[in-house]
Amino acid sequence: GHFDKPEDLRKIWGMSAQKCEELIPYVKIIKQENSAVKKELFIHKEKPFTKKTIIEINQADSILILSLPGIGPALTHRILSYRQKLGGYYELIQLKEVWGLQDSVYQRIVESLRVDEALIQKININTIGIEQLKNHPYFGYKTAGIIINFRNQHGSFKSLEDIQTIALISEEIFNKIKHYLVVQ
Repeated sequence: GHFDKPEDLRKIWGMSAQKCEELIPYVKIIKQENSAVKKELFIHKEKPFTKKTIIEINQADSILILSLPGIGPALTHRILSYRQKLGGYYELIQLKEVWGLQDSVYQRIVESLRVDEALIQKININTIGIEQLKNHPYFGYKTAGIIINFRNQHGSFKSLEDIQTIALISEEIFNKIKHYLVVQ
């Protein structure tokens, strides 16, 4: 809202009538005819951000992520939480999997980010248990169970490509999970 005259103070919800009467003599409202000035007062100013800053998404802390345009505290938390569940991002497009991250925001921040895949926390596929593996976003109970059962029946994996011999692991699934696995 806006005030046209000092008496409009009486419209403020929660302010006592006595307080309004005390303040009215001290209020002076200047009429502004210039609509451009009025618009300037109500335009939301976005936090400054320089595109020269490049942030490595697998190392960034909450302060760096929060500095990105269109990213608030809740989205920062979800980006970091998802990164932790994954073990790191292997490509920027994975950010689109973060709940609440709109494509328009992704398009604005993607040029300011980079991914170092070497920072991903790898899972040793020959030693991990089903309980741990099923908690990874790309595995889930079904995929984790298939991999662990295969390992139990056929022995340790010799290479990551051995996972592709499992009939129920599609190429699409393999291309997502291979970034998080290591054979040791």
